[in-house]
Amino acid sequence: MTNKVDTTCCRNFYFIHLYNDHSGSPRVLREMVESISDNRHIITSNTNGILSGINGVTYSTFSYFPAKNLFLKLFFYLVANINIFFILLRLLIVNKKTKNVVIVNTMLPFGALLASKLTKTAVTSYVHETSVRPILLKKFLRAVIEVCASKVIFVSKFLFEKEKFKRITKQEIIYNPVSPNLVSDLKDINYIEKFNARNVIFISSLLAYKGIADLIDIAKLSLMAQDRIIYTLVLNCTEKQLQDFLAEQVLPQNIQVICRPDDLRKLYLKSSFVLNLTHPNVWLETFGLTLVEGMANGCIPIGPVAGAPVELIEKNYGFNIGHKDHSSIRNTIVSVLSDFKSFEFYAKNAKSKSDFFSLKVFQDKINNFIDGSF
Repeated sequence: MTNKVDTTCCRNFYFIHLYNDHSGSPRVLREMVESISDNRHIITSNTNGILSGINGVTYSTFSYFPAKNLFLKLFFYLVANINIFFILLRLLIVNKKTKNVVIVNTMLPFGALLASKLTKTAVTSYVHETSVRPILLKKFLRAVIEVCASKVIFVSKFLFEKEKFKRITKQEIIYNPVSPNLVSDLKDINYIEKFNARNVIFISSLLAYKGIADLIDIAKLSLMAQDRIIYTLVLNCTEKQLQDFLAEQVLPQNIQVICRPDDLRKLYLKSSFVLNLTHPNVWLETFGLTLVEGMANGCIPIGPVAGAPVELIEKNYGFNIGHKDHSSIRNTIVSVLSDFKSFEFYAKNAKSKSDFFSLKVFQDKINNFIDGSF
């Protein structure tokens, strides 16, 4: 049962997110939206994503899809922010007699921050990222947040230390939660079956820096060594994007590819390890949601050597290994899967640690933050 914020008067909450897809940041925002009982209004792209179809929520949408060409991408991004600015400005003016609260998800929707500042509306910037390119854009976005936001939420201690703002006094770390739909009860986790499955799950969007090429190389090493390990590549992409990807790749036979599965929890339950192979020199992970989701289902996490995964993974339940070190990643997996007692030790500790990232913990922190902030 979802815990709701107990309020004495009804407020209007406006949640702004640039691109509604199936990635981590809109997923976390949805958990926040569903933790609040006041009037809720989402402003986002008119795409079908994780923010779509939330009961009791009013929507305002705009056209946006990130283009591959940099100049087109920036142009569409600017147009989207102009739309965001005028949509929110109109809503805040029409409802100026009501208590309005604006939550801007990620650094990107700067139009919402400007509209909030113009109408003197309380606004919180929910920061998920640090690797924004080009660097001039990031400097601009940080400047807008510094001037317009009164509160900031960071998704990890790593991100807070890297991106904290000088002027803003209220800045808080609230770790991302694992959705209850992706959490397995202890009775549902069969560690013997997970051990025998010898399956490694890797969830990624079709971006080179996410490490898909590294996964393929690790799988090839494993295949040549006859490890009898299956690598499950779960892609967050459209069917057309999947077909284009498969047409360009020669995958080893020990990789199975799944596109946007209906039940991700079942895949985690059948997996022994969960991998994150993001390239820190290009993109620093500011949380690592798939690692924690895997842990909530008894998977052993292997993550990067920089960014928030170093903060999330401890040596008694997981490993931090550089994405280029394919041999070490493969050897670690093989070593743990050679001994059930070793696997059970890591997997059970990972499951136990995942409780720290439960929805209940997240809701309590969000409730306290909202009640103490506005």
